[in-house]
Amino acid sequence: MQCMNCHTTEMINPINDHPSYVTCPNCGCIELLYQPMDYQEIVHSIPYELDGVGGYKPQIVAVFGGYGSGKSKASLQEFFLRCLENNNGTGLVTAPTLQLLKRTTIKTLLDEIIPPPLVEFYNKSDGTIKLVNGFTIYTIPSDDDEKLRSINAGLIHLEEASGINRTIYDQLLTRMRDPFVKNRAIFVCSNPELGWIKDVLVDNAKRKNPVHPEHENYNPYIYCYIWATSLNKHLPPDFIEINSRNKPSWWKRKYLEGSFEAAEGAVYPNFTKCIIEPLPVSDKTDKYGIPKTWERIIGFDHGLRNPTAIVFAAINPEEGEVIVYNEYYKPNTLVPEHAKNLKKLLEEIPYGLLRFIKADPSVRNKTDPVNGKSVQGLYQEYGIYLSEGNNNIETGLLRVNSYIERGKYKIYSTCINTIREHLRYTFPEISMDDDKNLDEKPVKKDDHSCDANRYMMMALPDDPKLLKLVAFEPKMTYNTPIKVENEYGWDDDYANQYNGSFLQYV
Repeated sequence: MQCMNCHTTEMINPINDHPSYVTCPNCGCIELLYQPMDYQEIVHSIPYELDGVGGYKPQIVAVFGGYGSGKSKASLQEFFLRCLENNNGTGLVTAPTLQLLKRTTIKTLLDEIIPPPLVEFYNKSDGTIKLVNGFTIYTIPSDDDEKLRSINAGLIHLEEASGINRTIYDQLLTRMRDPFVKNRAIFVCSNPELGWIKDVLVDNAKRKNPVHPEHENYNPYIYCYIWATSLNKHLPPDFIEINSRNKPSWWKRKYLEGSFEAAEGAVYPNFTKCIIEPLPVSDKTDKYGIPKTWERIIGFDHGLRNPTAIVFAAINPEEGEVIVYNEYYKPNTLVPEHAKNLKKLLEEIPYGLLRFIKADPSVRNKTDPVNGKSVQGLYQEYGIYLSEGNNNIETGLLRVNSYIERGKYKIYSTCINTIREHLRYTFPEISMDDDKNLDEKPVKKDDHSCDANRYMMMALPDDPKLLKLVAFEPKMTYNTPIKVENEYGWDDDYANQYNGSFLQYV
């Protein structure tokens, strides 16, 4: 490789054999050796959008993937390239713990990405890296909240972001205001984990659809990429084979394929198969696409600080299946407002087709210290009658899973809160070496719609076939004349005047 600066000689490897660069022995020019693989190039090709005041609009670049997918290398490399573009700027690199930060992120930056001649100094005690162009990189663990609050940075990198609290991420967004950095960005890197990284970053693309129920929360500044391990051509040829042996399917989908839908110990492992797009609307359906003749059922879980979660479902009498078509999900709200909102939703149901509203049996307990009324009693004042559901957790989980596995449970993709809770609903975490009896009860967290759905499903027969309505046409014969009994006895003339039009079932 000839020097592109002086054009007088060939570039040579540095004395310390650092893998990130070669140098010119005549002019001292440095050439970076990083070459992204095809799928990594997109991270380095995100277009800048002018902000109208001399800089560019900030960007949130999220890179997720399986083990060995090259997510950290590409993300940190782009972070470094932007450091070189902003003299005297400030950057921040963080990870859940100081040990993780030192073992992975800082080590990768210094040993693989940043050429030593470009480092003016590195202070190990406070984790500060200063480049020769005046750019300063602070390395602070995310559990040091006090130090993070004092940083104003134009470039931020979050390693293993799934282990960082959402509040830290939100706080760092407010700290991304260094005036010396024109192309500000926050880089989020992690293995696939259910949590805020999925809600905020991965699911953001879905919100771009104008009809999405959370379209108003769509963030056009987010760029999200998910990579499978198999994309990395530099891995040993047997890397995937060795690491997938004796691993459960959820582990392989999550840590090798980069799937956000695979969860360890999932209560409903096949819930994603239930998600469907809303049925088409016609003059024979309501606004949800549900035929006006189908019965409706409702599951109810009351909360005060926690959300009050309500799921609305319809019974398809032809297929014997349950279709969840709507949800209500609202925290920090009192009964009067819940009742007002719920009555509007109940009015959408055709008269006479609401089979039940099943709730936690505890709604009958007295909860109001002033009037001694129960939650059930409070809703009754507003004309909403909650019947007590079956709260047997183990049986309820079996019931719901039974419908799911038979393909008799469906849910609209618009029921985002109910879907999110069911996908995250897991049993207590175990390790590969755990030989104890497994806990049969799920983790009690973010399960409000799960509970509401379970109360509803427990009121249905275990066999979905019993939900079908079967009509039989009876055999009939005409009998004339027929005797008709009136208040005076038998009257043949009264019967004959109908000329044998009476039907008698046989």
